[in-house]
Amino acid sequence: MMKQLLVHLAARSGCKSQLGAELAGLAEEWCRQLEGDSISGAVWMACEEDPFCMTGDGHPVRAFDASIGIEMDADDAFPQFEERVGGLASSLEAWVHADLSSVQMGTNKVFIESAPTPVRYQYCMRRRVDLSPEDYFRHYEEVHSRFGLKTQGIRGYTQLHLDAESTRRGCEQAGFGLWQYCSVSILHLASVKEFLSAGQANAQTGFAEDEEKFVDRPNSLMWTSNETFRIDS
Repeated sequence: MMKQLLVHLAARSGCKSQLGAELAGLAEEWCRQLEGDSISGAVWMACEEDPFCMTGDGHPVRAFDASIGIEMDADDAFPQFEERVGGLASSLEAWVHADLSSVQMGTNKVFIESAPTPVRYQYCMRRRVDLSPEDYFRHYEEVHSRFGLKTQGIRGYTQLHLDAESTRRGCEQAGFGLWQYCSVSILHLASVKEFLSAGQANAQTGFAEDEEKFVDRPNSLMWTSNETFRIDS
C-alpha cells in the first residue's frame, strides 16, 4: 500500500505566492532524501474562486492555502515522513500560521485509479464521537466508497486513512496545531467546472445522508486546489 504525507498550510496575509515558491523546492528536497519505491511529490495551491471551500455541512470556512503531498511505498514511511516535517513551523514562520496548519500521514485506498490531474478536491473528515475508529473506517471503506464510485465529473477517487499516532507525532515535530482529522477523501479533477456541472446528479446519490452516519460534518473541511509542481522518481 502506498503511504502518503500531506502538509496543509494556512498562509499569512499577502504571503501565498512566496509560500508556493518555497514549497516546490521543499517537495523536491524531500523526495531526494526519502528512501522507498515509487516516490512522488506535488504542491497544490488553493483555487482563488472555490465553490467547495466549506465545512461538510455547507458553511463557509477558512481552508488551507497550500499543500505538499508526498507518496511512496516503504515499510518505514511514517518515521521518514516525521523526520522530514521536523521544525517546519520555524522554517516557514515568515509565510505560515502554524496553529492553523496541519500534517497528515496515512495509507492510500485507491478506488478509481487516475493519472495526476490539474485540480485536486480534498475533504478532511472527522469521526463522529459515538463511533469507534474501527467502525468509522469500516463504514468509510466498505459503504461510503460506493458513493465515490458513482460520483460524476471526476477522474479519480482515493481515500487516505490517517494513522492517528503518526499524524499526531508529525504535527508535534512540525510545530503545527491541527492533527485530529481521521481521513481525507481525495477526488482527482480535470477542472472545477466539470465537477460543478455534475453537482445536481451527485447531490441525488445520497452521499450527504450517508455521511451523517459516521462523519462529524460541521467540523470537517473541504476545498479545491490547483497543482503547481510535481516530481516523480
